[in-house]
Amino acid sequence: MAKTFTDPKDDKKEQGSSASGQINTSENQETKQSEQKPPDLEKKVPQTRQPLAVFNDLLVKYEGVMHGLLQKKGVSVEEFQNIVINAVRKNPKLLQTDRMSLMASVLTCAELGLRPNTPEQHCFLIPYGKQATFQMGYRGYVHLMYKEPRILRISSEVVCEKDVFEYELGMSPKLKHVPNKTERGNKIGVYAIVEIDKAGHQICYLTAGDVKKLMAFSKQPQNWTDAKDPMNWFWKKSAIKQVSKLVPKEIAEKIAKASMVDSLVEMGGTMTVDEGKVTVIYDKDKAKEYDFVADVFDVEDVEELKE
Repeated sequence: MAKTFTDPKDDKKEQGSSASGQINTSENQETKQSEQKPPDLEKKVPQTRQPLAVFNDLLVKYEGVMHGLLQKKGVSVEEFQNIVINAVRKNPKLLQTDRMSLMASVLTCAELGLRPNTPEQHCFLIPYGKQATFQMGYRGYVHLMYKEPRILRISSEVVCEKDVFEYELGMSPKLKHVPNKTERGNKIGVYAIVEIDKAGHQICYLTAGDVKKLMAFSKQPQNWTDAKDPMNWFWKKSAIKQVSKLVPKEIAEKIAKASMVDSLVEMGGTMTVDEGKVTVIYDKDKAKEYDFVADVFDVEDVEELKE
């Protein structure tokens, strides 16, 4: 049988070619591996949650508390939460405030059975810097009073210098007010009257000086100028707040609480939720100067928040 012989040089070429092929394959694998990102870098970086979503979770967390506060108030938890969400959507600055101050304001609305930031204007959630605050409206006081069966009538009017006005104190207080039909002149005072079943009338009169003193304690007194408050809501609200303190506690407990919180916040107090309880933090010395802060309900005074 004939044998086939190959040139040794050809064998070396084949071996070299084969070895070269192995080296190239190895280099390709190394290149591919270097192009692949390490497993840690392939993990998705978690995105920061939107403030509205975070606040919504907080509402859900306090859903049980709100359910207890809203019982027999004529508003469901779902409806109340939707109203609150709508309020923060319309005023996104509320989401930039301290979350617990916002939650405390929301829970105060729930406890009083008032819908915040609605056309009814019963109460408001308002951002002041980094704090959210609860603020009662004039109509909110009237609404709470009329929910008490023994309160028959409420009225509040501003008195001007050209009006006919007579006011007497004593055993039989009297008040007569006839507004001037043309030019009334400057405001000189404001009064509020509450008629209580089987208890007669309660009257409170504040001079312009009294109102200006209250206005000075407000966080933003510039909001209550004649140009910005042509209907004199601040004046009327001030009189209503004071006359509410003359109403017996047993028929106006919630009115008293609303008045106290509103007054403390108005003079610079801040709100938070501490161990599940709404707390108002305020300056004791300033409270002493604020003539109309009375011990009508317990407000926990703390020097600093617990961590």
